[in-house]
Parts: sequence; structure tokens; C-alpha cells
Amino acid sequence: VHSFKDRGDWGFLFVGRGSEVAGIGRFISEHGLDNALLLDEIPPEEIPGLFAQCEVGLLALDPRHTTHNIPGKFIAYMRSGLPVLGRINPGNDLIDLIRQKGVGEAVELPDLASLLQAAGRLLDQSPEHLQASKAKARALWAAQYCAEAAAVQIGKGLV
Repeated sequence: VHSFKDRGDWGFLFVGRGSEVAGIGRFISEHGLDNALLLDEIPPEEIPGLFAQCEVGLLALDPRHTTHNIPGKFIAYMRSGLPVLGRINPGNDLIDLIRQKGVGEAVELPDLASLLQAAGRLLDQSPEHLQASKAKARALWAAQYCAEAAAVQIGKGLV
């Protein structure tokens, strides 16, 4: 976020009560980041309205994860049609999924320089390309993560 301090056309919203909240708040304050805002956790029913106002969802996995992981936040972003900017632990299949399905940009930890480049590619894309990424995100959710898709997969396993 600090690298994008002078980008008045980009805004960063951090929402939640995770383990890094205090550090993020200090960082925003210490660096005088006018384009970053930190909010407390919001009720689940308000999340779709929040996502409707966003262009990209940030996904930062805990570097201590050693197994493949598809976090609920990723699925929520896909359902809402939000392409992701992901900072993923090494070896996680999620990087390949994001890249292959065209639903955002993802880099392996701890490569901050690549993350900044990926953010630039994602946030500076044309409106048409952004809309295509959003449609791909919704399509991925419908194909793999919605209840109907799960029921089909379970049914195939029973045959």
C-alpha cells in the first residue's frame, strides 16, 4: 500500500479483526496513507454490499500454511465477481487456479516486488478486461463452489 501512496485513483480498504489489524493500523497512520482505510469486522449481511463497491479482493494467506488451501474469503470473492490479488504460500494450488482461470493475479510469498507488479497489472487494466475478470470469477464460483456444483460432484461420487 505504501508503494501506491501517490495513486489517488486507488483506494485500499482493510476490514476485519485478524491478527494483523493493529500492525496495519499503525502502518497506515505512520505513513500517512490517505488512500487506505481500516475498518472493524462488519456483519455478514453487509459483506455483499461492501464487495459491490470494490474492484479487487485482497487475499493474503498465512505463510505458515504448508498444505493446499482454498480459503472461504476466496470463494466469497468469486461469488461476488471480485478478481483477487493474492499473496499465496509457496506450492499452493491456488496460484495456478487464479492464473489459469484468469480471476486475478497471484504471487508466492515473500516476493513483495512481484506482488507490487501484480497489483499494478490488475488495478491498471482496462474496464473491459476488468469486467471480463469479474465474469470469470462468477463463472468459477458457479462451476466449482456453489451448492449446485457441490451436489453434482457428490452425485458423481456416488455413481
